[in-house]
Amino acid sequence: MFGFLGPDGAGKTTTIRLFMDLIRPTSGRALLFGMDSHAQSVHIRKLVGYLPAQMSLPRFTTGANVLRYFSKLRGGVSFSKIERLAGRLKVNLNAPIQRLEEADYFKIGLVQAFMHDPELLLLDEPTRHLDDAGREALYELIAEVRREGRTVFISSRSLSEMERITDRVGVIHNGQLVAVERAVHLRARAFNKVELQFA
Repeated sequence: MFGFLGPDGAGKTTTIRLFMDLIRPTSGRALLFGMDSHAQSVHIRKLVGYLPAQMSLPRFTTGANVLRYFSKLRGGVSFSKIERLAGRLKVNLNAPIQRLEEADYFKIGLVQAFMHDPELLLLDEPTRHLDDAGREALYELIAEVRREGRTVFISSRSLSEMERITDRVGVIHNGQLVAVERAVHLRARAFNKVELQFA
């Protein structure tokens, strides 16, 4: 469980988009499973579950139809499994997507990321739009992935979240990886600068 911690604009989403070959690096390369993220992107995507920070789903259909479509792309995931995941995240798959709350929209994204039991999950700030119950359900799913020996790479702005669910954390600031720490040691490195002015 690797966390990627940094403020907005630090480069978290850019890094994950490079992993997914959605953008190309000006230099260097990214390797996933020992494979080049650009040259072997089609094979890598079969092994990865990806939740982007910004999603675009067709508005005039239901979550069930969208997930059936993703299931076909994934080679056929049983719909009963999709329904179980949706039930755990408490998202109504029969409602038109245009009527969904933002949290439910991202829950559909989580279902598509988890549904094919990928070897690697790339989750870009997955809890940003979730309520407390949605966060707890996601944490439970992540814990199951950990027990099964699969890998999660999760980005976040939340130090407490990183401490709770990750083993190691990379801290990124202004596009630079400034530290890689065990999650339990992260709090000791955190600091706040406070300026007091007196009359």
